[in-house]
Amino acid sequence: VINQALLKIRLDQSKVINRFFYYYFIQDRFQNAILDNTQGGAMKNLVGMAIFRNIKLKIPSLSEQKRIVAVIETWDKAIEVLEKKIALKKQLKKGLMQKLLTGELRLPGFSGGWKNYEIGQILDYEQPTKYLVSHTNYSDDYNLPVLTAGKTFLLGYTDEKDGIYEKGPVIIFDDFTTANKYVDFRFKVKSSAMKMLTVKEGFNLRYIFERMQLLNLPQGEHKRRYLSEYQYLACKIPAKNEQDQIVKIIRCADDEITFLEKKLKNWQAQRKYLINNLVTGKIRTPENLTIT
Repeated sequence: VINQALLKIRLDQSKVINRFFYYYFIQDRFQNAILDNTQGGAMKNLVGMAIFRNIKLKIPSLSEQKRIVAVIETWDKAIEVLEKKIALKKQLKKGLMQKLLTGELRLPGFSGGWKNYEIGQILDYEQPTKYLVSHTNYSDDYNLPVLTAGKTFLLGYTDEKDGIYEKGPVIIFDDFTTANKYVDFRFKVKSSAMKMLTVKEGFNLRYIFERMQLLNLPQGEHKRRYLSEYQYLACKIPAKNEQDQIVKIIRCADDEITFLEKKLKNWQAQRKYLINNLVTGKIRTPENLTIT
């Protein structure tokens, strides 16, 4: 290791099973006990050996520890399988989009040629000035999201009532990094260094957004890039009815992934509930529980 701020803990195997102690360690009550006993205010990440020596553990028999571990590991394995399934679905969607959006794979009933367009011929842009948030006193008690086109996306929630973007679906585009997001709900923005992109007649905005993800603009000097470079990037686009059908397929894939991600969050919350309650004795495992 290269980090000196580490502790190596050896357990008495006649009293505590390693896996049980791991679950005990990550449960909320134990973590709070560590924080409550840690000195140094803001330096609460510096936990000394004395802290561990002074924390008292209330643990069950080895047989009950084994049952608890067996129950929680069932959730661990299920969550791992679901995570792999979600990753696979995302990879399949990415491959399918690559083929559908470039015309490598055509949908049944479509055979017409695709036309070459520059981005500026497809999209109109608007400066974000009218939609800039006035203050950054964000709170989860408010309802209106404040967005950025970068990885963070959601900066927080504001209570402001004016200058809200509510014209319908739009692409928010970072003028310096070319990062972009598709947004179909009311919002405000924080940065003036972006463009609000809407689609011209004859094009499907969601299709164009997905097609933009396949465009490659080499990163250069730090400057506003939409008007100077990005709008001149060209790509082949099918007729509107074919765009619409491709978007339907993309939305179906998105809906399935969203469903699985919600299921994953559910299972993760249930796992946390079980850990917090099983290792503390709030929920007891039956003695006749079969462990395989």
